[in-house]
Amino acid sequence: MLTKDELRAIDVRVHQEVFGIPVVALDWPCGYPPDGCSYEADYQKEPGRFGRCSWYTDLGPVYAVNERGWPPDHKGEANVEPVPFYSTDIREAWTVLKKAWDDGVVIMLSDTGRWAVTGDGTWPVQDGVHDPGGWMAMFEPEDWQETVELAICMATLRQYEHRAESDEAGAEE
Repeated sequence: MLTKDELRAIDVRVHQEVFGIPVVALDWPCGYPPDGCSYEADYQKEPGRFGRCSWYTDLGPVYAVNERGWPPDHKGEANVEPVPFYSTDIREAWTVLKKAWDDGVVIMLSDTGRWAVTGDGTWPVQDGVHDPGGWMAMFEPEDWQETVELAICMATLRQYEHRAESDEAGAEE
């Protein structure tokens, strides 16, 4: 099982490589406020004159909400939000899947006790005929993950990497 830091590193990659949104800091104060509604980022990196709210207990990755949100101003304040938990929150993982689909990346899921995702939307061909029953053969050992959220993130990252490599190879020709 991956550590929290390893999962957050995957979240950062998804945020930057899939959504194209730069992460501006990896160690910004974040946490859940007392109402527990949503994970949020503090507006300052360093504690202000009155200290820091007690719920900012994590140091995590953040992105600028708009072009004026970064870099921090003369008071050290920035308009930032935490990078979503794509690799551990199913709601966020579905946004990754939707983005991939919108970009024309086909992803299929399989649950056989562990989760697998493939970016190849074609069925295997057996003797010239599509063989839907043989589609499990498309999965490589690295495709299998402990959770569907992590499987979605890893497969999507792999597909975007393949797409970038294909674009680079096409540009060189």
